Amino acid sequence: MGFRLPKRLGGGVLGSINVVLLGYSTVEAIPLFHLAPGGSALRVLVRPLKSLECEASFEVCEWMRGPEVYPGVPLDARVLRHTVKMWKPSVVVLDGFEPLGSLSLEEFRGALNGAGLMVGARIHGVADLAGLEALDFAVTEDHSILTGFSEARERLLRAVRVMAKAGVHVEHVAYLWKPEVGVLGDTVEALAALDVPLHVFIENPGGWNLVNRLYESLGGRLSYVYVHSEAYNILETRCPSCNTVVMARVPGILKASALTGGSCSKCGAPIKLRGNVLARTPERLSRVTGGRTLWYNPLVFKRAGETGV
Repeated sequence: MGFRLPKRLGGGVLGSINVVLLGYSTVEAIPLFHLAPGGSALRVLVRPLKSLECEASFEVCEWMRGPEVYPGVPLDARVLRHTVKMWKPSVVVLDGFEPLGSLSLEEFRGALNGAGLMVGARIHGVADLAGLEALDFAVTEDHSILTGFSEARERLLRAVRVMAKAGVHVEHVAYLWKPEVGVLGDTVEALAALDVPLHVFIENPGGWNLVNRLYESLGGRLSYVYVHSEAYNILETRCPSCNTVVMARVPGILKASALTGGSCSKCGAPIKLRGNVLARTPERLSRVTGGRTLWYNPLVFKRAGETGV
């Protein structure tokens, strides 16, 4: 993707927001399976709030290395708006480790200048949880098993309840070392009460039988469950009423759907969805991203904006 910034773009630096990278991906790569399915995302990777020790291979553990590893650069509002204009994302995600602890959501929305996009963020239970109701969506990530920061889970579940009550779309991620249901504690019951989809990421899956057993156990208590691991994935969305596969996926890509007006085509039961729903990830988006995230250094765009090229 090429970027050419016009010479006259109103804007200015967004306060103290330090952006590490700008990313382009499918929404499924976030992972968001019930928000604008088949759509694209502009990912704004913000300087981490703090550091935590995490030795797993997950992306969130890389972000936890701390602010000293990710200095970032000030983000110019005109670069943000031009990126939105060029990429035409379905949603904008404030990404990284506790991005809302490092920027003002109100200021960020203002910089978008009425673009009308859904704006969401990752939440980890470390930063102040005030003001989450202003988000359009959130990905809450429970890293407590990996980091030993046990207070994070309780704070996250409290945040999920607050946002769900306020109408914020939430999908929850739990990171596990092994496919063990017991370590999730009261998470499953809390999500079931709010009908929040659960994504489980497993560092050491230990074989298909163990992964499938975890999936079946969780599926008996939750409407929507997904399992992600290096070797085994269970990514299809099933109708909670008749168990028909209504959305089929490979990692990061929506391949096909069997929906009629947001409901199961077989039995008519409503499927939990938010935003524009596509039948599949567009071919160009699939080809460009490969179901992953393309990260760009914002310094490139900063220089482009300064020179007007």
